[in-house]
Amino acid sequence: MVWHLADMRRGLVVFLSLCCAALPGRADEARLFGYVGVECGLDDGRTADVVEGGYTAEVTAFSNLNMVCVSEDPELTATRMRRVAAAGDTVLLNVQPALFDFHPLGVTPSPVRDQLWPLVIEGIRQSGVPVKDIILYVVDEPALRKLPLAAVEEAIAYVRQTYPGIRTMAIDYRDATYDVIPKGLTYWGFFDYFHRDPGAVPNYVAALDRAQAMLGPDQGLVMVMDAHLMWMHEERGFVPEDMAGIARAYGALALARPEVAVVMAYTWAGGIDYEGEKGVRDMGPAVMQAHREVGLALIGE
Repeated sequence: MVWHLADMRRGLVVFLSLCCAALPGRADEARLFGYVGVECGLDDGRTADVVEGGYTAEVTAFSNLNMVCVSEDPELTATRMRRVAAAGDTVLLNVQPALFDFHPLGVTPSPVRDQLWPLVIEGIRQSGVPVKDIILYVVDEPALRKLPLAAVEEAIAYVRQTYPGIRTMAIDYRDATYDVIPKGLTYWGFFDYFHRDPGAVPNYVAALDRAQAMLGPDQGLVMVMDAHLMWMHEERGFVPEDMAGIARAYGALALARPEVAVVMAYTWAGGIDYEGEKGVRDMGPAVMQAHREVGLALIGE
């Protein structure tokens, strides 16, 4: 799973104070649920109904959190944010291209951060979306890409100079994580794909238990739902129809774990990692219906 701009479409050249927001992970609250790459300028070329303006309209009925990718054009960032916010969904704003550089050997802090960050600020300002309705996606797979823990924490401190208390998120890989959750992260999680029922996989459940033990009082866990079909799935014998049951298995596990505050599905549109990759919208009515059912259960509707 890769969420930074350089990798989307091989790629996609893709909080007010916490005291005022719902505490993550409480069992009596609905989860946040949504999709990666919803408003990122990504066209899913595998279907006839290519959507150039984003996919918010397709998913908003059963989601309440969807990803927006920042652009060097603040007006475009603002337009994307307004689409998600107008649908009543929380904006997961992917700001990592303004904070970090990604390259084959890993990820490093951006040397031009001070020039790029004002473009993000201006996009947020033009959008009119209240800060309480925004979560900043700070960095993807930092431990896997050998980014020092201190660099993640420094980036969080940097964005909070502008937006004190804003909610933040980062995702890593199950077997490549830090020994602690970076300070200042509101939501942290891991991805681990190719399981028909993750709740029946001991290593997956052990990783959830470890993450739960690491969470601070104002932190919640993100569960990344396997919702795409690529060649590595096919090598393991998965077919599109299997992804309906997989979505239900992730949903059931999330609902059984009160520390899970967010479920992010990767992904609605196809073609994020490579041209032949399928997203939920490419896998047929049964898979889309399963996502609708799971989404509604997770967001409490």
